[in-house]
Amino acid sequence: MGCGGSTSNDKGQNSDDGNKTSYFRRQPKVSIKAGDGVSLLETDPKVIFVFGGPGTKKGKILDNLANVFGIEIINVENIILENLARKVENPNPNNIVPMIQSLLKKEEAFLRLDAVLRMVSRALTDHGKSNFYAIDLMPNLKWMLGNPMFIKECAEEFKVFEEKFPISFAIHFVMPKEKVLNKLEVECAKHPSTQKDPRKPEGPKQTDEADSSRTQKRVILYENSIKHFMEYFVKQDKVVTVDVSCGVPQIIWSKVCDFFTQFNFQSTSIPESVIVFGFDQQDLEEIQIANYSLSVIKLRELVSDPNASVELLINEICQFVDGSDPTSRVFAVDGTDTALTKDLKKVKSVRAIQFHESGDDCKLGRYCSVNLTDKDAPVQLQAVSTIQNEVCLFPANVSSDLCKWIAGTMVECRKKQKSNT
Repeated sequence: MGCGGSTSNDKGQNSDDGNKTSYFRRQPKVSIKAGDGVSLLETDPKVIFVFGGPGTKKGKILDNLANVFGIEIINVENIILENLARKVENPNPNNIVPMIQSLLKKEEAFLRLDAVLRMVSRALTDHGKSNFYAIDLMPNLKWMLGNPMFIKECAEEFKVFEEKFPISFAIHFVMPKEKVLNKLEVECAKHPSTQKDPRKPEGPKQTDEADSSRTQKRVILYENSIKHFMEYFVKQDKVVTVDVSCGVPQIIWSKVCDFFTQFNFQSTSIPESVIVFGFDQQDLEEIQIANYSLSVIKLRELVSDPNASVELLINEICQFVDGSDPTSRVFAVDGTDTALTKDLKKVKSVRAIQFHESGDDCKLGRYCSVNLTDKDAPVQLQAVSTIQNEVCLFPANVSSDLCKWIAGTMVECRKKQKSNT
């Protein structure tokens, strides 16, 4: 999935029969390197540690791992704050973080590495619901990363921790410092506040420079903070390194899924899934789905009764999507010869938080990777997104009420499925 810059032969050529020129695009590469010691230990629970600095989107990837594979994420910064809050005298809930910082200035030993790992051990014991945990060890707060009793040579402390909770491996999401800074520069250049106003004289770029300087310091601080921890796992050859330099979330996520599915993980849902609804074959041909990286669902072949209620058909779509390969996130539904038609009347309203969008920016290429482009302009669509992180796309000539009803019915179907499990 995904696409990146054009290949060197991306200029295209006219065919002999005068057909339109086509262009192929090359996908960015995501490198995953696993040490010889990397394996999923036969322990209960299974434990891995996760590292990833500024710009790597580690948090988003962890959210996806939790949503797709049911891996429980333990955020060590939150555990530290929760435990140390109990040691603060007269705590003020609205000001608790600065109060904990003041406490640690007096008592650095509260953040000793062995004490922190004991907190993690208690959290693993207390949770007890999952059989797989990902430990997000590194805090975001600078004053925690600067504590020499926490950031230190760690072999002895980890040895004690592993007596109770053996660690399968550490996964490290990496992006070169230069790429992080370049990405920041691009984002700053696109931000409305940085656009040049011709009515005003050009001013100094102090804000951009300050942002770049702060980010550079954060990257350096992070790299220095993880050295001892990474050395521990490197010595055991238990590091999985994921290069996220390409910056394309869906391609990175696809590769991460490939890595985890080798351990026979079963997906529980698809995060950020995109479903294109075609009510007949002509709809999908007009949308040019053949040009995009997606999976086609032929609804008539999926269900036992194509003329069943639309609610039942939508429920079947939900089950198919949620049970699919987790590396697939974009689907096109072909509703030909089924009860799912664009002239459905008197659809009942569904209570669900939704966001409807249409217009020039609402095209399939915004949500889905392009494998093949041609001279025809992309077709405008309608999009309905939900707080469940799913986007449903529809032809522009479909009633917006019907679009919202279908998206809302999908939300209701998933709620019923969840309550029945």
